[in-house]
Amino acid sequence: MKWRKSPYRYGGLEIRKDDCAYAWFIPVNERCEWVKNAEDCHLDSYIQYAQILFCTFRTDDDVCGNILDNMVGNVFQSRKQQYKMLHQGVSTITDKQPWKLVIFCPSLAVIASALHLSENIAGVTILAFGNGSPDIFTSIIADGGDERLIMFTELIGAGIFITAITAGTVAIFSPFRVLPRPFMRDCLFYAAAVIWIAYITEDNSIHLWEDVITMTELPSTSGTRRSSDDADDEGHVSFDGDNVNRPKELFKEFLHDINPINVNNWRTSRILVRVIMVLRVPVMLLLRLLVPVVNETAVKRGWSKLLNCLQLCVTPIVATVILKVHHVTIGPVPIIAIIACFCIIIGVIVFLRTQEKFPPKYHNIFALLGFLTAMLIVWLIAKEVMSVLLSIGFASGISDPMLGVTLLAWGNSISDLISNVAVARQGYPRMGYSACFGGPMFNTLLGLGLPWTISTVHQPDYEMEIRTSEMMHGCLAFLLCSLMCSVLYLNIMDFVARRSYGFLLYTIYFTFMLITFLSEIRVMHPIGTNVHEN
Repeated sequence: MKWRKSPYRYGGLEIRKDDCAYAWFIPVNERCEWVKNAEDCHLDSYIQYAQILFCTFRTDDDVCGNILDNMVGNVFQSRKQQYKMLHQGVSTITDKQPWKLVIFCPSLAVIASALHLSENIAGVTILAFGNGSPDIFTSIIADGGDERLIMFTELIGAGIFITAITAGTVAIFSPFRVLPRPFMRDCLFYAAAVIWIAYITEDNSIHLWEDVITMTELPSTSGTRRSSDDADDEGHVSFDGDNVNRPKELFKEFLHDINPINVNNWRTSRILVRVIMVLRVPVMLLLRLLVPVVNETAVKRGWSKLLNCLQLCVTPIVATVILKVHHVTIGPVPIIAIIACFCIIIGVIVFLRTQEKFPPKYHNIFALLGFLTAMLIVWLIAKEVMSVLLSIGFASGISDPMLGVTLLAWGNSISDLISNVAVARQGYPRMGYSACFGGPMFNTLLGLGLPWTISTVHQPDYEMEIRTSEMMHGCLAFLLCSLMCSVLYLNIMDFVARRSYGFLLYTIYFTFMLITFLSEIRVMHPIGTNVHEN
């Protein structure tokens, strides 16, 4: 590979000695031990892919030509398997087909109804926060210039991907009429946020007052959204439920509800669909046991006494393991034991004080629990995928900005693409489309503003130096271009999102990727850079 004999990656950034990519400059017989001890090589995942790459496969110079083959055949295969997991897990949570279980969307509908939210409000708040929580928390914990540089380009790159690819896909699969006021509000607020970020990062430093303004854009957007959407509210969202006769006995109802294969769908499905249903059994069974479902149009709103009480006991315990806090102790007692005892007590109380035939008055709480659990599972699988993508970056020499714009942005945006398109295909394209703008705007403002604020507060002069890249100007320019093209097209077409609108957005994104790739390999100068250096 190009940079193995050079201290620079493709993008021109120097490979530091504490960078995991520096492993290629370590003697062959010491690489494995060096990777195990290097902090940058320890990924936030259950599988350490960098250690697998450097400790399992031969990485000596004599087989430099074969290491890529090894990586393609093994690490890339792992990525493929992880993407299959992500697709199965996320699509099972968010999609709706005759042979798929609806888990995520009914909870979203119930939450939106309980909070009296319109379709657009639900898209830019609940769905946006659910999709964006991994980005936001990753930005907060990012430490050091390189990590924040990656997160900056990832947030902007993901914004371009979602406003172009995801929004375009929604328009292609489900053409619809856009509500003018909510769209113009979200799009123009997002464009203003992009211009503001470009302005405050121009001098490579951030002041506290700039962070405060960045953060105050969020409540300003929410306040404007609340007042303007009252006139555009078209009612609350709802989804068709399963109205099949369910067993009335407690244990039989439990077995019916955890059954990962719907008998009626099995009888009417083709061979290929049946094979897929069988392959999805482990994922479906896990989701049935962990994720509570509240469906307005289902029998008893989806209330299953024994299953829901079991979920109250099991789901919080599993969540502590996923969040890796199960080893924490309060005094001599592990926190997982405290949570287990508390949840079991709550589960027993709910079991004793509820009826089988009618859902309890507080049934909507299960919708919130189901929504949070679904988001946690999406976050878990997406985190593993991102770790694979990071290890590919270590092995391929992709620069940090390019890694953020491409691999990390793609990895973090998959859940947005699947969930937003799934909501649109279920007959609610406006909700899926509004999340294409509310989600990345929410992520960008909070994902950049909050870490910057935390860092500047700890500086004596309330000013922080930030590391930028040559790709920054091009990323911001194309994000603004995507937003303005949406504004112009929809105003010209009387706010009808046709398939041609989706293809226009596709063209913008592929042009952005072409220019970014050519800039990465130094065929052309990045957009916005000074080509007449002294």
